[in-house]
Amino acid sequence: MLVSGLEPEETVGTVSLTARRYYSAPAFAVSSVFGGPLAAVAFAAIEARALGRLQRDLPWLAAGLVAVVAAAVVAASSGLLDQALQDLGTSHVPTWAQVGYRLAALGFFVAYWFLHRADRRALARAGVAAIPGYGAGVVALLMGLVGGTFLLLALR
Repeated sequence: MLVSGLEPEETVGTVSLTARRYYSAPAFAVSSVFGGPLAAVAFAAIEARALGRLQRDLPWLAAGLVAVVAAAVVAASSGLLDQALQDLGTSHVPTWAQVGYRLAALGFFVAYWFLHRADRRALARAGVAAIPGYGAGVVALLMGLVGGTFLLLALR
């Protein structure tokens, strides 16, 4: 059985009836902004699984994970990580670093959102409404915060 008469091929935009849900944009965006780029990758993986396209998205998810780790390695090797850890809990955290971190997270959100856009539209045309995604958002947020903390501590 297929949603809106689409063939079950491995092309962008095809959605089978096993993919009956997708998450709302606010849940994805909020968890990305507050959890960071790692949370955006985690939420994208959760949504890719819900859309039934996890296998197809694995290279994109891996690329996002590699980008997050590479950015953390650069931050650790350039001394930015030590400075951030010294300023942790104080008001001395540079604003440009906060803005850059949030913009990177929003960039991940936008990239993955566009990657899943055709599937979301196909489900919406078939009458499937987006679910709020609070649970997925909390899981992604925790993965971003805890995973990011462990990653930075491992590089210290």
